[in-house]
Amino acid sequence: MDFVEKFREAVTIPTWLPPDAQCGDTAAEAPLVRFQEFLVEQFPAFHRAAERWAPNPYSVVYRLPGDDSGNDAVLLLGHYDVVPAETEKWRVDPFGAEQKDGYIYGRGSLDMKGILIGIMEAAENLCTQGWKPRQDIWFAFGGDEERTGTLGAMETARWFEQR
Repeated sequence: MDFVEKFREAVTIPTWLPPDAQCGDTAAEAPLVRFQEFLVEQFPAFHRAAERWAPNPYSVVYRLPGDDSGNDAVLLLGHYDVVPAETEKWRVDPFGAEQKDGYIYGRGSLDMKGILIGIMEAAENLCTQGWKPRQDIWFAFGGDEERTGTLGAMETARWFEQR
């Protein structure tokens, strides 16, 4: 699957949280879990080369080990949740990833699934070539940035502090 198709598939995953959803609401969290699974499925070379932690549906962290782990590391951030879509205000299905006139329409196409999939595609291409970074590269992706960030970004920050 090429980059555009991966991006379109990412947009079709409705990673929004209902306002009343609580941590542990498996129905509300299922699309977030599906997105994490999608990353594993679509970026196999990266997943063979990187270490992965997914403490909950609201965060996933990767470490691509460098040759010299003593050097300063790099951290790439992103989020895979989206703002709920008021479907009646859309001219297309907000999770249809419709491609027309050179654009892909859908919730998350600008903020920020396109960037996240771009990061993963670049890492996948490098890992496929056997490339190894000089320093560790960390990837931290959250699933509740559009809501509060308390279960994704905040928990990930605590996770990093404990390490």
